[in-house]
Amino acid sequence: MYIWIGFGFMLLIIVLLFAAKFAPYSALMSSFNKGSFRNLIIGLSVISIASFSYGIYHYLTYQPSFLDIQVEGKDYTIFGDIGEFGYFADRLPKKGEEIELYFVSWENLTPFRTKLIVDYPSGVKENWNPSLSIMEGASIEALKEKHDIEQLFQASAYTFKEAGKVTIFVVDQNGKVVADYPINVQE
Repeated sequence: MYIWIGFGFMLLIIVLLFAAKFAPYSALMSSFNKGSFRNLIIGLSVISIASFSYGIYHYLTYQPSFLDIQVEGKDYTIFGDIGEFGYFADRLPKKGEEIELYFVSWENLTPFRTKLIVDYPSGVKENWNPSLSIMEGASIEALKEKHDIEQLFQASAYTFKEAGKVTIFVVDQNGKVVADYPINVQE
């Protein structure tokens, strides 16, 4: 969007410069005071360059907060820190209902030594040592290639004890927090 705004200002500058070159005594050009036309062109140029530059920067550095994928013919949305670590589930997590979570890692993890810490809104923390199985198959390999994903895990079922914004911390075998992300658990 910012790129198009920058192009719009460039187009306006070109129109004004053509008007100054080919119709210097027109009503439009006569309405400018001495030096105000030059200041207008400089101001529009700065706005155009800034908008265009920010648009390119935003385009190159934008990281979405979700990623739509397809695994074995089913559509899912990965939430979390896209490009680092994320999760998806077969349905929305609800308090008191068992849910299967799938984890997506863009880094290589040792699944059998990775543990999760579930931090509930009330401040209660719970260790969750799920059995993680690495997902494999043709659709998984295509997904890994397309999005540069390193590993996909299927975790054992889990039941959230509280509703609200629950934070899950992923801890590697060295005790270092690899990732943390919020999950909105419904009532």
